[in-house]
Amino acid sequence: WVCLGCGFKFRKCTISINGIKWRCTVKLCTSNFLCDVSKTLFLKSNFNHNHEACVNINRQVVANSLNRKATEQVTTRLLKLIRNEVPSSALDLLLSDVHSLRRSVYRARRKTLPPLPKIVTEVHTALNNLDTNTYKDENLLLIRQYV
Repeated sequence: WVCLGCGFKFRKCTISINGIKWRCTVKLCTSNFLCDVSKTLFLKSNFNHNHEACVNINRQVVANSLNRKATEQVTTRLLKLIRNEVPSSALDLLLSDVHSLRRSVYRARRKTLPPLPKIVTEVHTALNNLDTNTYKDENLLLIRQYV
């Protein structure tokens, strides 16, 4: 979760009956706050940070929303997602920022794919688990069995 007004990032720490406790993402910082479960009301707050605010927090917000949209909309082209997201955030992005956004989206999409098989037996078991029959109920693949 990102607090844009103050320029700091927070992570969800604990969830209790009283509400949700959020802590600063910097490990040595003691800043935290408690909000209700609907995330609309601060119950307790301690915004005394012992470090500087994040410099590129707006780019991180755009990257998070792009990663979420890229994993939800797998068939949409990456360039289209970036073009739709960047004007809505009204940022002045550099070319290096766009490259880092593309890399982060590719990493997020790669996590949704299954891992590639490492050995031949894994390939054979994956192909055997697939339903590769034709409409005449004949086997479409001829797999050579390794001993």
